[in-house]
Amino acid sequence: MEPIQYDNRRRSIQWMNQCEVAKHFLRPKLPQKKVMVTVWYSASEIIHYNFLNSGEAITVEKYCQEIDKMHQERQRLRPSLVNRKGSIFLHDNVRPHVFNNKGAAQNAFEELTDSRTPEFYATRINQLVSCWLKCADSNGSYFDK
Repeated sequence: MEPIQYDNRRRSIQWMNQCEVAKHFLRPKLPQKKVMVTVWYSASEIIHYNFLNSGEAITVEKYCQEIDKMHQERQRLRPSLVNRKGSIFLHDNVRPHVFNNKGAAQNAFEELTDSRTPEFYATRINQLVSCWLKCADSNGSYFDK
């Protein structure tokens, strides 16, 4: 088994004289074993998901393709949401979960989604409103639950 490896190194702070120029560091290459999944869900179900190929990065073009696919699925599953007014999307990046290979990641994802009821999604999405209000009331300051 080969583990999926991530390169999350942070660049060090540099101490310099006034006339010195900061050293430039090359961005690390994308790890070849990285697997990413994009997930779009509503308050009742998963609308669309897609696993990127190993080493494939999410680009603007790829992200737009995913949005288009999600809109097509949303039209098929929930036509009532298509012409709805107001915001209906939230973008979130979560911490990475590590698996030994793409198959293990897909299996874990499918097990997770199969174990969730529509009430799970509705509860989580409805909790966002109180979180947003709490964030606004605290002027964007950090808080725990």
